[in-house]
Amino acid sequence: MVRLFFTVVFLFTVLANVSGYVNAQTLTQSYFDESFTSKQNATWASLTPAATITNSHLVLPNDSGKKYDGTQIVFPTALHLPQSEQGMLHLSLTIDKVDATAGGWSLRYFLLPEKLAPFKWIDPYGKPHVLWLNMEDFKGDGKKIQLSLYSNDGTAKGSGKLIYQGVSSANTFPLTIDLQCNQDVFSLKSSADFQTRTGARSGRHGLSVSQWNGDAGCGIRLVNLTEKNTIKLHLSHASAQLFESNQPQAAADDKLSPEDDRVKLSADIRVYPKWVQAYGGYDQVQALFGGNTNGESRGGANALLRELNLNTSRLHLWPETFGAPKHLQSPTTPYFVAQFGTIGGYLTPVPESEVDAAWDKWFKLDFSQFIDPMISSGIANPHGGSMASQLVLQKEWNSTDNIIFYATHKMDAGAVRNSEGVCRYLDQYLDAVNKYAPWLNVTFAQLFNEPNYSWFVNSFGGNQEKAVQGYVDLFNVVDKHLRQTHPKTQLLGPCLASSEFFSWGGWKEWTIPVLKGAEYDLEYYNYHNYDTAAVSHLAWVQMLQAQALALGKDKPRAIVTEMNDDATIKVAANKFEWWSEQLFYALENPDKFHALEYFLTVWRPGMKGNLVYSDGNTYHSTDTYWLYWVLRHTRGQLRHVEMPALKDLKVIACSPSENQLVLSLFNNTGRTVEVNLDSGLTDTSSIKQLVRYAAWRKNQQVQHVQDTLASQTNPKVHIRNGEVQSYVWDLNQPLTADAGKLDQQEYYAKTVAQKFGKTGLNTRIATPRLPQSDETVAVRFAVFSDDVLAARGLSLSVNGYQKAVAWTDAPREREHSQRTLWWMQIPVPRDVISKDNVLNFSDVDTDYHLMFASLVYRQQPGVEQAKALEKQRLLDANNHVAVRFAPIKGLIDGQANDWSLELINRSDTPVTCTLTVRVPNGVELDLPTSGQPVTVPANATHHVTGTITAKQCQAIELKRLIVNLQTDTGVIREYPMSISTYPKRQAVYIKQQPVIDGKLDDWSNQYVVQIQDNAKRASMQLGWDETNLYFAVTVKTGQAPARPEIAKQFWKGDVLELFVDPGNRKSRLYAPTDGQFYFCPYGSTSNISSSGRCLRIRKTESVVHNGTQYQGPWQCAYESNPTGYVLEGFVPWSCLDPAFKAKTDAHVGMDVAINGFISMFGTRNKPFESPAQWGILTLK
Repeated sequence: MVRLFFTVVFLFTVLANVSGYVNAQTLTQSYFDESFTSKQNATWASLTPAATITNSHLVLPNDSGKKYDGTQIVFPTALHLPQSEQGMLHLSLTIDKVDATAGGWSLRYFLLPEKLAPFKWIDPYGKPHVLWLNMEDFKGDGKKIQLSLYSNDGTAKGSGKLIYQGVSSANTFPLTIDLQCNQDVFSLKSSADFQTRTGARSGRHGLSVSQWNGDAGCGIRLVNLTEKNTIKLHLSHASAQLFESNQPQAAADDKLSPEDDRVKLSADIRVYPKWVQAYGGYDQVQALFGGNTNGESRGGANALLRELNLNTSRLHLWPETFGAPKHLQSPTTPYFVAQFGTIGGYLTPVPESEVDAAWDKWFKLDFSQFIDPMISSGIANPHGGSMASQLVLQKEWNSTDNIIFYATHKMDAGAVRNSEGVCRYLDQYLDAVNKYAPWLNVTFAQLFNEPNYSWFVNSFGGNQEKAVQGYVDLFNVVDKHLRQTHPKTQLLGPCLASSEFFSWGGWKEWTIPVLKGAEYDLEYYNYHNYDTAAVSHLAWVQMLQAQALALGKDKPRAIVTEMNDDATIKVAANKFEWWSEQLFYALENPDKFHALEYFLTVWRPGMKGNLVYSDGNTYHSTDTYWLYWVLRHTRGQLRHVEMPALKDLKVIACSPSENQLVLSLFNNTGRTVEVNLDSGLTDTSSIKQLVRYAAWRKNQQVQHVQDTLASQTNPKVHIRNGEVQSYVWDLNQPLTADAGKLDQQEYYAKTVAQKFGKTGLNTRIATPRLPQSDETVAVRFAVFSDDVLAARGLSLSVNGYQKAVAWTDAPREREHSQRTLWWMQIPVPRDVISKDNVLNFSDVDTDYHLMFASLVYRQQPGVEQAKALEKQRLLDANNHVAVRFAPIKGLIDGQANDWSLELINRSDTPVTCTLTVRVPNGVELDLPTSGQPVTVPANATHHVTGTITAKQCQAIELKRLIVNLQTDTGVIREYPMSISTYPKRQAVYIKQQPVIDGKLDDWSNQYVVQIQDNAKRASMQLGWDETNLYFAVTVKTGQAPARPEIAKQFWKGDVLELFVDPGNRKSRLYAPTDGQFYFCPYGSTSNISSSGRCLRIRKTESVVHNGTQYQGPWQCAYESNPTGYVLEGFVPWSCLDPAFKAKTDAHVGMDVAINGFISMFGTRNKPFESPAQWGILTLK
């Protein structure tokens, strides 16, 4: 059996730009190193029931049989979590298995900023200032493990901030996981195939740095998830060690820099008020300004909200829960109560055995007996605070269109089984609303809220597929029914939670089945958004549309019925900027977004995260209230704007009435911008007045202003970073759009959510026509990577038109966690476009998903404008010199290597630039042209060459160089380059094959590598000829070699393991030409051979163990003694790669592992995980 066990590793370190692991330089302190051989001098402690030591395992039981009971062990040693530039704390935990008798379990491995007392109960759930890894096996069979990483900076509730979640494939155990992080960033790796559901495997964790300057401590909590279940956790190793770190810099390309007024930007904005702007046929400002309402909008809140000119609302109106008398309420199931509680005892759960009968009985009721009284009473008392009173408040706000009725609260599988009753319920519900509130346009109705959660799925016996299919079946029945009985009202679905829509797991489990299963093509797709920033949000919506088209369906538009930048709704800070991005991206994409609903417009005292909040007596505006206030005139028909060259300066023009022109701007560039506004109005005499509305943040407080400007057509204005402004021209005469309509059309590739790696990807986009002479063309695409610290860019080709793409050029967005995807829009010449367009992604640096790809044709007011704009956009896109590095497989200590890069000038004019390089410790770079001006001719490439050398390299380390490129206009960009450095390891040429007898008397002493651990010592020699790779190893441990307790677990006894890749390919996954061999210093038995090769096989996107080959062409002999052993043998090259030709100076990927010693080749991690981690052997 191949050596695989469950290892959880927390590495608190500074991360460089890595595609693998961050490696330390020097071990500075070992806090504890437990192999669990005895309880003497133990560095751990456990509470009752106490953990025991059995066969070099710590066994932690949880045998109470009670759901959510927990047991724990802690490591009471005071740990030190170093600052970013001072080192890393490495916590290692090895778990062999978890036994469960009758259900699921959760293992919570946590780190806290305090020394832990030996016998203090600690649960990371709900604990402030904690980083914790939660492993959950809901069935207890070990086949699928959900792995979640949470971070709590002290402000979040419950689990904290979910920064990664993945689910393993079947038969997870054994498993290896590594998590690396410092006080800023983290990186998570696993040997098993974890399908990312949400978040990223690397990025920023968001811990509050100030909390981690003192002692820290770690522990494990084992929690039972099923009644009458008992659990046992088997640990075989735990350690905590402090290392000096490598690089002090973390990737930061997605951070928004503070305001920098040393260099102000400028932009020209031209409006064409007589041209209507359409996007895929949509030419109106959509229903983006509204929120969730529930009757709390009374009194002072009502007065404030009337000022916002809201154009949509989602009404919480649940007659079956809050309108019906107790005996007529819909059944409350145990699944619902388990997730949401009883609302202070208001709800009474039905016993599980009676749930089906209760639903069947309820759906036979005459629902009008409680629906009508609830709605009519709300109409009669509009300021009473009931849910139904909101019906009148909508009229007072003059917001009666795009009304979404959240119509039921608790329906689940019982509703699916009673679809006819559901149809009748909605008929009576909508009839009552139309009867008592005829001023409302009941546009949409919802049956479920977030059915992806456990309350809904558990009503189907916990079967996810049945729950999704049940939802789709009911949706189709009700949708078809409403189209006949209430054709003006559309059924919305599936109303997914944010965590499900913005995740790959939810994409596969819900989004694709719903798109496929809907009998009528979905015009709208409904979900929630908490936290996902605007550009990433747009990327997921475009992938949704691309997926629908790929399935042969129409493109749905997004309706987001709950939206906020945190899930607590209590925090007001920094919502202004997050919401500004959301609204402006939605405004300029009406073909993708129909409605956004703030959660909530107003609610109870203290809830400052809403548009309006109460202190108990009076109502107050929040940060985002003033954003909505500035944009309250941004309504009506869209007008054409020539978009500025600054992609992060957002501009929308519209005409809310025939006598108004409105121009709204949002500055997200990071600097103040001087803007020359050309309104397109020809005469100041036509202007009645010009009013400016503005809001911006200053010292964490949002400022707002309204002022009347002198009547002018072309004002010159300043707009601060993060500021939103609206200019409203009131006119003396109607503003007729007599020039016509300009449209923007988008065509998608059928390749959707496609994984690709360094080999690249091709896709095609078919268009029904060629772009016209008055259109400009751009390619859009988005990529996702959960290895974001390695992701830097790629090359894109459109029908041969090549463009280097750097993720640093992506639009800015305000993420609370590490950015995991990049949405790009790149101009391309119109004349390269055909009806069948080939897109090629190459020069790929890590693994990605291509979320979508599209071509955009944007119509301009005339042919000359289109030509001029295309020329300018292409010039803007190519006004810098791109950098492309020549690949280096690795630097071997002391060996000089050629280092080169290309400076690519894609502009039509020569560019003079200066290049400097920041080089890390342990690397020397001789670059003659460093700091000297270099002129790169137009449309040419200039090669820069030098020599690079690794120095004093004792272990495999990942280094990062930073290339800084300047032109005469200033710094353009910093380009990082990652390089692995390797210790020198050499094999001597064997002129005559040695006798394989374990005596080593025919070996020379060339290229001997020695390692020592206190009194233990080991030495190794390697040799080669054209046929074989030879090895000779001497080990001194002070005792005779030991067999493993379990015969097939060779790695737990004395053993030598060789890992060999003849081609030195450094691939992440094992290839057929990669080999892992083991050789033991004892004889074979009937149970186990003393040597063998561990086999592997590819499964989907992973490579897994596939048994062990015990007989082969390799040979080994041993000699053992009371203090150690000797191993001598060879492996034929041909059993790895028959095509390999061994020759002098060839490089072979290799690692050597001797049980009880560190790697002979300097690998810091487990070499069996991936050939990418192995060292380099030079054949001499």
